[in-house]
Amino acid sequence: MPDKPLEIALNVTAEELYNANPDYKAFQEGDAQPMGVTFQGYDFPRFQESKMVFKYPNGEFLIDGVMSVIAYDNIKTPNSLLTDYNITFIYNKNSDGITDEDAYKKTMNLFKELKDKGWVYNKDIGSPRLSKEDSFTFTLA
Repeated sequence: MPDKPLEIALNVTAEELYNANPDYKAFQEGDAQPMGVTFQGYDFPRFQESKMVFKYPNGEFLIDGVMSVIAYDNIKTPNSLLTDYNITFIYNKNSDGITDEDAYKKTMNLFKELKDKGWVYNKDIGSPRLSKEDSFTFTLA
């Protein structure tokens, strides 16, 4: 695993994301979806999690134990900016040698850090990934 943390930033294209992280080329992942979107990002093998620095206009934060980073890339629009980052990280005794209680505290500390930096929790479970019409088209294809 590279020594330098994986660098993720807001308002970048997939090409810019990959160019900013040449040491992580072996872990790049692009997964084309049926509705004109590709998931772009990185996927790490189990027990080889990475560190990641997430940069945004007002600062940055560091996460260790990152298993994957996936963002949506609209392939219908050339050079579209990546949106909707999904960052999966894990803290557990098998990979990090820490207790479940310590993993919980570490996760809550990250959430507190984000809240202190002005981040707001947003939960949206009201929108389906596919409309009824799109799911029917996808099923027939």
